[in-house]
Amino acid sequence: MGGPVVWPVRPDLHGLVDLGFSVRTRRGSGPVLPDARAAVVRLGDGTVRVCGPRTRPWAPRRAGVDIVGLALALGAVPAVLGVPAHVLTDRRVHLHDLWGSAATELVERTAGAPDEGARAALLQQAVLARGADASGVDPSVRHLVRRLGGTDAGVRAIAGEVGLSERQLRRRCEVAVGVPPSVLRRLLRLHRFLDSARTASAQTSLTDLASGAGYADQAHLSRETRALTGRSPSQCLARSAGRPIRSRPRPQGLPSVPGSAVGGAGEWTWTHLTRP
Repeated sequence: MGGPVVWPVRPDLHGLVDLGFSVRTRRGSGPVLPDARAAVVRLGDGTVRVCGPRTRPWAPRRAGVDIVGLALALGAVPAVLGVPAHVLTDRRVHLHDLWGSAATELVERTAGAPDEGARAALLQQAVLARGADASGVDPSVRHLVRRLGGTDAGVRAIAGEVGLSERQLRRRCEVAVGVPPSVLRRLLRLHRFLDSARTASAQTSLTDLASGAGYADQAHLSRETRALTGRSPSQCLARSAGRPIRSRPRPQGLPSVPGSAVGGAGEWTWTHLTRP
């Protein structure tokens, strides 16, 4: 495998799963960037693990590991995994610790799957069986994610929009997403920058990218990027420069998703994936 590949997500998983992906880790790769999304991943050795929300970079330990996984929608961790998201923040645990025998069954079924597409489909079926539907996601947190993802509104104002105090909304955010709203805002802003840079023209300046992502200026972008990733904005972007956009035929039984695409190198696993 070269760069990451995005798999289409079943329509009945929208609100629970953002995207599916497959990737192979590489020798000498850089760290996985922070991301508020948790993921359920099936590794090449057959184990299935949960990677919780990440507030700091994480370096894969081994190269050549094939991964098929699902990036969960923000706020969906309690509905899908059955635990508050904050207990998984910056942790990686075996799915069996959360699902018990259901995880054992999933491991056995994916072991007998013929290819990545079949394993991706089995992961989605398992998540749907556990999460049922997106109605289990806290609506106040869904509103918070939408507002933080597209505006500069303050958390107090957003809390008022859903009839909660700022403290109540913070508590709900930590349970559903795994981080407080202030950290969630920073992570969403970082990925807005990365996503917009991926599609920007070569003439677009860092100043313009910073402004478009919601940073006060380029200096603000630089401070935040170094604080969150340990790298400068240019170093982050260099990791994905010139990488091909790849897609895969849809797995049997899964709908096609127009425009599914991904940029970035295999070492970034799901971090630099964009939602279809």
